[in-house]
Amino acid sequence: MKKEELSDAIGQVAEDLVAEAAKSRITHLSPRRATLWAGMAACLGILTFCVWKFFYLPGVEQDPTLARYKAYAVSLAVYPKATPFPDYETYHQNEGTGNDAAFEKAYNTWYEERLARKSQPEGYEDGLSEFALATMRQFLTDDEENHIFSPLNVYIALGMLSEITDGNSRAQVLSLLNVDSVESLREKVASIWKANYTADGVADRLLANSLWLSQDLTYKKSTLDILAQDYYASSFRGVMGSQDFNELLRFWLNDQTKGVLSSQIENVEMNSSTVLALASTIYFQQSWEEKFSEDNTRSQIFHGTNGDVTKDFLWGSFLDNYYWGDSFGAVAKELDDGSKMWLILPDEGTTPAQLLSDGTVMDMIQQNYKWENRMLLKIELSMPKFDVSSDFDLIQGLKELGITDLFDASVSDFTPILENRSGLSVTEMKQAVRVLVDEDGCTAAAYTLALIEESAPIEPDEIIQFTLDRPFLFVITGDRNVPLFAGIVNHLE
Repeated sequence: MKKEELSDAIGQVAEDLVAEAAKSRITHLSPRRATLWAGMAACLGILTFCVWKFFYLPGVEQDPTLARYKAYAVSLAVYPKATPFPDYETYHQNEGTGNDAAFEKAYNTWYEERLARKSQPEGYEDGLSEFALATMRQFLTDDEENHIFSPLNVYIALGMLSEITDGNSRAQVLSLLNVDSVESLREKVASIWKANYTADGVADRLLANSLWLSQDLTYKKSTLDILAQDYYASSFRGVMGSQDFNELLRFWLNDQTKGVLSSQIENVEMNSSTVLALASTIYFQQSWEEKFSEDNTRSQIFHGTNGDVTKDFLWGSFLDNYYWGDSFGAVAKELDDGSKMWLILPDEGTTPAQLLSDGTVMDMIQQNYKWENRMLLKIELSMPKFDVSSDFDLIQGLKELGITDLFDASVSDFTPILENRSGLSVTEMKQAVRVLVDEDGCTAAAYTLALIEESAPIEPDEIIQFTLDRPFLFVITGDRNVPLFAGIVNHLE
């Protein structure tokens, strides 16, 4: 971020947070006034540490719960902003010359910015497909139930965990994420974010991260700064287990996922033993490039694992590539901004889970138009409208994938975020996902939440009475257990 842009962002934060919640537009303050406001806020106890450095939470400036953010926020991340896609009708409301030229200029500005945002360093996505395949195999192998999973959401959450851990705890995470250093991972996540975050009126692909801190502990500001800058993570601080702090967490999750996961979020909470919580979200809403006509929607039988059921099926005809492998066929339905929804049908006698047993499907998706087994055909696609959701407990699956130390308080290392604190572990790590498909397009949302807690004291199975009521020996030791004093007490005066 350029120096002048950072100054504007700091000023933007200060003005908005002092304004009334109903205020609908963000105005700018000078860096000097922003610094003054931050100092006043600190004196009032609103912020305990870390001046405002980053800002932008969609919808927060107009929401009546803004006061809650003011009271709890340590820092708010600045999400990438995009030039809105120009509306053709807006530029042609009035007759006159220059309308087409003005629209074309606005369109070119939007398009060039979009290309620049997506132009990230070559190879930034290396390793993501291997991680996606490994985790999809781990969490999508049930042949009976519906399971929906977001590899990218878990990837980013694990990336954040790598920043607040060290030693073998960090090494295990980096190994699963296919990176050799935490610095390399930061670059990858920043590039992934810039290339995929979109909020320009054509499509929504919104990523968000946050940290939830106990007001009773002191956290390393340098680590919080890295998470804010490279992971776009906002930080909030409050009383763990309190109703207000839990309500703020639920509000934040719902705000970032546009209410799509409201029923799965309603019971989310931290407790009094939580020392740190980490949340990551993704929201996706895009229209089909060629929408399905509601007139063509028809009832059809879906032969599910739990029996036949009649559902509404979308129907459309289009010219596109048909893909195939040894045991499946596939089509890629285009979405408005160039994204695709790959629809993969196993051959009779093969289950979807079995397709993940090797990497053929992922190879096809990665190679796309370079895939050898494809042919341009007229495709008559018939697919059910669906609304499916999943809730995962990620801990056991991640253990089986090689991440174990995070969940073991006796060996975990959280010193990058809490320097003088031991006995911590991730006690809960879960993901909730929902995907909806209809005539207009696809909407999907996911959140991943990790709770870090201090281990409870171990209660002994047996109690021994140890009473020094007869002569005894004592030794007083110093550094590295060097004996400083020693003695025998044979009697007492």
